[in-house]
Amino acid sequence: MHPKFCAEKVAAVLPRAIVSAVNLAEVITKLVQKINDPAAVVKHLALLELRVHAWDKEAAQHSAQYAWLAALGLSLGDRACITTASISGLRVLTADRRWKTIKPIAARIDLIR
Repeated sequence: MHPKFCAEKVAAVLPRAIVSAVNLAEVITKLVQKINDPAAVVKHLALLELRVHAWDKEAAQHSAQYAWLAALGLSLGDRACITTASISGLRVLTADRRWKTIKPIAARIDLIR
């Protein structure tokens, strides 16, 4: 799938999207590694006006129901994303096709490519 189409899919859901604080930290880390300008990364991400879900005690406890996904190779960030979607009642938007093959979560997953 063309990257422009993927970007359009993401842009279409941004106004109602929620990102976990864990996943936002991952995005910031990856961007800083690429451009080596933490201030610019934070400044540009602020323009997106993302709604950020705190990774607090409640979220950590809620994530217990997805702990089994670690055995399938899903990282803490992956599980934080799935947990945030579960808490918020929203769907997961990902490029990771593997998630769609995991039956207990597949129905909540939308692929961007």
